[in-house]
Amino acid sequence: MKAELSEDEESDMLDFLYTSQYHMNVILAISLGRIAEPGTNGYYTYAVYMRFQKKEDFVKFYNNSYYLGVVKYHVSPHCYGSISVDYESQVQDDILAIFR
Repeated sequence: MKAELSEDEESDMLDFLYTSQYHMNVILAISLGRIAEPGTNGYYTYAVYMRFQKKEDFVKFYNNSYYLGVVKYHVSPHCYGSISVDYESQVQDDILAIFR
């Protein structure tokens, strides 16, 4: 994030990211916030973790105009760049596994 990010801007950005799950029914769980100890280069300062039920839901999410707007208007103006890591895994059928 850019050094001039204010507390209000940070709160606004995190709120928009977090509430995305209520605007799009494909997100099962979301967790986000500051990285406690950024890497030695200090480039990655925030993380967002989202869980989806199916691969198709993930594709829908990435093409969703609401999410694209959140990134364009509430995240991108405050950062130098971002990195995305996507992976597929299987979890138990237990509802608690969704939040692990």
